[in-house]
Formats: sequence, structure tokens, C-alpha cells
Amino acid sequence: MDSNKALLTLARKNMRINPAELRPEMYCTGIVEEVAEVRAELRPRNTVRLTDELGDILWDYYTLLALCERDGLIESAEAVFAHAQRKYHERLPAMEIGSDKLWDEIKERQKHTLMKRAQEKGES
Repeated sequence: MDSNKALLTLARKNMRINPAELRPEMYCTGIVEEVAEVRAELRPRNTVRLTDELGDILWDYYTLLALCERDGLIESAEAVFAHAQRKYHERLPAMEIGSDKLWDEIKERQKHTLMKRAQEKGES
């Protein structure tokens, strides 16, 4: 099992062990706090501490995904991963040539696609 899948499995297990006390909002706050800790560790020759703090962001993010699954806020963590992969794969041509214009065009097209999908699902 790859590390990402293993971490997601651990986050899902944690959510099942402590279901009543875990809420998505807690982990949103946790991510913000961990980002501040990462920022403090961004310096040369600090790989051990920086790696640890980046791992904390992953833990909070993966737990947030598991909680959003539990609460029916998302289809699945895997659906989020697949969506992100498609989204940035589509944007890659703009990144490769460094075109802000193409980036904006792709983003606008993606925005309309999202709006259409949301309407089809009856979401606002």
C-alpha cells in the first residue's frame, strides 16, 4: 500500500475510533495552524522538522477528507484526488508555456463545467 493510501486509511480509522468528537471544522483550523508551523520551519538544513510539519498538514487534510466522507459532504477522498488530478492536468499546458491568458481561459472553462455539474446535481 502506498504511503498516501496508508495515511488515508489511518485517518479513516481515527475517525471511526473517535466519531463524536471529530468535526471537519476542527481540521480546517488545524490545517491553518500547521501551515504557520511549516512557514516557521522553511529554511535550509531543516529537513527533519519541515518533513514532520508537512506530515501534520497531510494528517489534518486526510482526516478532513475522511470526515467530509462521513458527513456526506463529498463522494469520497478518491473522488477529490481524481478531480484535482484532472483539473491540474488540464491546466498543465498553461504552466508549460507560462501563459496567464491560457491559464485564465482554462480556469474559466473549468468554472463553467463545475457550475453545470452543480446545477445537474441540484446544488447551488
